Formats: sequence, C-alpha cells, structure tokens
Amino acid sequence: MAIDHSEDVGEQVGEHVEEAARKARPWMDRIARTGYVAKGTVYATVGILAGQVAPGSAAGPPARAAPSTASARSPLAGRCSSS
Repeated sequence: MAIDHSEDVGEQVGEHVEEAARKARPWMDRIARTGYVAKGTVYATVGILAGQVAPGSAAGPPARAAPSTASARSPLAGRCSSS
C-alpha cells in the first residue's frame, strides 16, 4: 500500500511560497512606490503643459493657412474634388 504524501508536499510548497513572499515584500513595496511617483510625475507634467496651452486657446480657432503653391502645381490638383 502506497503512502499519500500529497498533503505534506502541498504544505511544504505553501510554506516556501509564503517565505519567498515575505522576502520579496520590501522590494515589491519600493517598486510600487516608484511606480506611483512616476505616475504622479506624468500627471503633473501633463497638467502643467495643459495649463500652459489653455490660455492660448481662448482666442478661438487658428486661421486657415493659404494653400501652398506646391499643391496647386500638382498633376492631380485638378482631378481631385472635395465634394
């Protein structure tokens, strides 16, 4: 008759996993904090850039530029219609 050691193996694996998690915990916390700092930096940078652009957009949409002469000389200029 064979002895079933599956419970013992399962407990040993569980103990090893818990021990590895305890050892990794300080490093994981540092990595997580670094990620939060990076995310905050990105949000702050986008906010600052949006704040700098916003006052310029109050004047309305920009004026349309005149068509360039290069497109008027294009061989397809007369064949393309926008309607």
